[in-house]
Amino acid sequence: MGINPYFKGNREGYGRGGTGGNPGHYTPHQYPPRQYGGEGRPGGREGSQPSAVTEAIDHISKLKSMSELEPKEIATEGGFAARIAKWLADSKQLKPSQLRKFFEPLLEIKNDLKRNKAWGEVEGRLYMTLPALAYSVGRNLAPKEFYSLVELCVKKITVPDAKPEDKAKNFEVFMDFLTGIVAYYKYYGGGD
Repeated sequence: MGINPYFKGNREGYGRGGTGGNPGHYTPHQYPPRQYGGEGRPGGREGSQPSAVTEAIDHISKLKSMSELEPKEIATEGGFAARIAKWLADSKQLKPSQLRKFFEPLLEIKNDLKRNKAWGEVEGRLYMTLPALAYSVGRNLAPKEFYSLVELCVKKITVPDAKPEDKAKNFEVFMDFLTGIVAYYKYYGGGD
């Protein structure tokens, strides 16, 4: 079998689809076992996501909006932000520079809202953070699980039929959550 020219990384067999395989199809040599907990897939056991991310996704998916996420669930050392940050720092799947690249545009949105910009003026920029994060995932600079979590949070921020001020409040809670992840990420040694 030849090398599939459309997928970078195939020379070592770690790219999407493996060497010459079906794009998107998992092959056993696609993920090196030493990096992902011994099972050859991200997250370790049976290809599952890390428990902290899975639990956060499960919990947030049951909420009507991000504003229902309690500060205690975010801020405490045993909360979602700390546990996700610890997994990110320990797994070394998210580069600090990628976290900064993702976080900075969101801080700009937060600052614009503080300067009394209307939600409608910034909402599009929130959506544009998703392709930027997806690009990092595609380059193996960020884990797909983190993208899945952020994508869910964006859906819970931009709830259909919510008033603009409610979406802004949802975004504020999301930023508290993300700020907690960034802070604990540094705390657990994930920084440069």
